[in-house]
Amino acid sequence: MIERCKELDLCVSRSEEKIKLEATDLVTVQTMNYLHGGHHGLVL
Repeated sequence: MIERCKELDLCVSRSEEKIKLEATDLVTVQTMNYLHGGHHGLVL
């Protein structure tokens, strides 16, 4: 994801701390969607 952002020359205008929190939220949501979507092969 980082490399693609560099390729597209993307940047943000918020503080680094806020960006880190938002990125953590994004990864958490995507992970939970994956786990609850049944694509992982584990029984929860």
